[in-house]
Amino acid sequence: MAGVCENRLLGIKELKQRFPNLKWVVLDDALQHRRLKGNVNILLTEFYRPFFKDFLVPAGNLRDHQVRAKDADLIISTKCPAELNVEQMDLWESKISLDNSIPVVFSKLKYDVPKHVYTGLNLDFQPDESMVVTGIAKPKAFIHFVENQYNLKKIKTYPDHHPFTVNDMAVIQRDFDTFTRPSKAIFTTEKDAVKMADLSGFEQLPIYYIPISVEVFSPDGSNWLETLERLMKEKIN
Repeated sequence: MAGVCENRLLGIKELKQRFPNLKWVVLDDALQHRRLKGNVNILLTEFYRPFFKDFLVPAGNLRDHQVRAKDADLIISTKCPAELNVEQMDLWESKISLDNSIPVVFSKLKYDVPKHVYTGLNLDFQPDESMVVTGIAKPKAFIHFVENQYNLKKIKTYPDHHPFTVNDMAVIQRDFDTFTRPSKAIFTTEKDAVKMADLSGFEQLPIYYIPISVEVFSPDGSNWLETLERLMKEKIN
């Protein structure tokens, strides 16, 4: 089940009342909540903009002091480059300057075969021209992937969580119709595709979302899930 509450403590209390057998609650973006003491704290930080090179808002993106990272039980370096070797991982880990007992793992995005937003069918041709449409907070990595795989001619970005409308789709189609090559496609994210799929009248538009998964790996090749399971067992007992 999922829940939303500005007061994390109140929200957890409500969940426990509704579900007496509840054992674990997974919280997003909770480390800076001082009144909340998590059993297992997982810190996610971007490979190219890690917390140890960042600053508190408004100077940077951090919502809490760097020193708070010492309260993490596991650190995950996110959005790593596709080709990341052990030497690069060791160098990155050496710059953390925290308790060496905190395990560090790395993750990267994996892009699957594009699927049509309306039919779900796989893309079965190589477009001569393509367009990107996104409504996510940080589209740079997605745009970079499309740019490397397809001949990207136009980019349309909207604010994060943008609720796509019929008018939006009409504008997208109008811009797309300016492409002159017969083989062309529009690429969007799976998050955006969910909001587009309910808009009728655009079923014939060659618009595809690209499924994304996350691969997590350890420098020493160990199973990071086993590390997480060990932490959970230690904290719950």
